[in-house]
Amino acid sequence: MTLFVRSFGLGPDLVFLHGWGFHGEVWDDLAKTLAGCGQRVHVVDLPGHGRSPAPTVPLDVGRLAAAVREVVPVGSAWVGWSLGGMVAIAAAAQYPEEVRALVVMGASPRFVHGPDWPEAVAPGVLADFGRGLREDWRTTLLRFLALQTRGMESQTVRRLRTLILALPPDANALAIGLAVLEETDLRPCLSTITCPTLALLGERDTLVPVAVSMDIARLRPDWRIKCLAGAGHLPFLTHRDEVLSALTEHLSIVGHLPT
Repeated sequence: MTLFVRSFGLGPDLVFLHGWGFHGEVWDDLAKTLAGCGQRVHVVDLPGHGRSPAPTVPLDVGRLAAAVREVVPVGSAWVGWSLGGMVAIAAAAQYPEEVRALVVMGASPRFVHGPDWPEAVAPGVLADFGRGLREDWRTTLLRFLALQTRGMESQTVRRLRTLILALPPDANALAIGLAVLEETDLRPCLSTITCPTLALLGERDTLVPVAVSMDIARLRPDWRIKCLAGAGHLPFLTHRDEVLSALTEHLSIVGHLPT
């Protein structure tokens, strides 16, 4: 399975991974800005999303990371949002010598809460979306979009809805991605990540609560964590300048951005 990737710009390699139900074009504004700042940007569509082929075999987060690895340069910095953030964490853990830097937005090592991971989505929420997928995946996907965009400007919400429906994801890929969000727990492998890491969390994110920052800091006290005041689950759209500033600062620190 060869994933679709758009590459543009010149400089150190920077990979972007989107979230569940979306595709790489959701990154266009931020990615093109960074390409203009001396980066070679690679925007990947995950399996069955955007222009990438639908998966024909079961996939877990490790296989998703491996599929992305096949289409991006070794030594890239990886930026992942939501589901894409989990894939990026898995890649940094599986291939520590190949991921130069890591940035995750609206993502954490575990998406659903448990007795020892309270700051996360209730399992019943994703189970409900799973039932909805089997009945009407399109309506369910738009419900999930609504959950992510609460409080956002209606113009932005309409643009995101149009973006999704212009290149609708494969229904089986949606089920696979939802299963990854439900079942994945990357905490045991965090210790293998050696690259400098930045976690960006939205103060008003209802899917990945900002309070998870304390849990992440306990597991990896060396990670840089930034909480974005007033931001929800899509900070790179609602708080673009703050995200751009944090991202470029992190890339500069690790020597991945030209001075």
